[in-house]
Amino acid sequence: MSQQPPRDTKPRAEKEFVALWEQHQRKLFLLCLRLMGGHRADAEDALGNAALCAFRNLPPSQALANPKGWLAQVARNACLDLLRARTREWRSRAETQDTSAPSELERLRDTRPNPEDHCLQRESVVWLGRALRTLPPHLRKPLLQRARAVPYSRMAQQSPVTEVNLRRRVREAKRLLRGCLECALTGGR
Repeated sequence: MSQQPPRDTKPRAEKEFVALWEQHQRKLFLLCLRLMGGHRADAEDALGNAALCAFRNLPPSQALANPKGWLAQVARNACLDLLRARTREWRSRAETQDTSAPSELERLRDTRPNPEDHCLQRESVVWLGRALRTLPPHLRKPLLQRARAVPYSRMAQQSPVTEVNLRRRVREAKRLLRGCLECALTGGR
């Protein structure tokens, strides 16, 4: 009894496709990644769809003049199909969504301030108070009045300084205040 070599279970066309796909898969993935706007999961989905489509529609090897170009076109089409499907899905969701009711995400969102935000806000107020106290009085007063939305014209009526000079003082106070706060936030660096 002679022993026969094991029969290859994969047809020749399937082997040729696997070899061709493995040869170009990396470049096709990069193409899909670029076309899908850098979203890796979407690129992987499109690449999987492209592989199925290419395998199902693979022409005979002698009829395929430019296999790399053909695979790239299949990958492009798979990306476009996926983008079109997602666009249709988003549009249908937007049309069916009741805009008067809050979305599920809005209902689930916790609107209470978290402890970290609360501490940062308190600390910011402390730093702002310290920085304001470092300003000379002739700059601090006009800045605080502007913070209370007092118009320059009314400030000029109540002050011996002209409106133009008040604007300059507020601008200078903001510059000094910004420098103090930046120094405080960077730790004096």
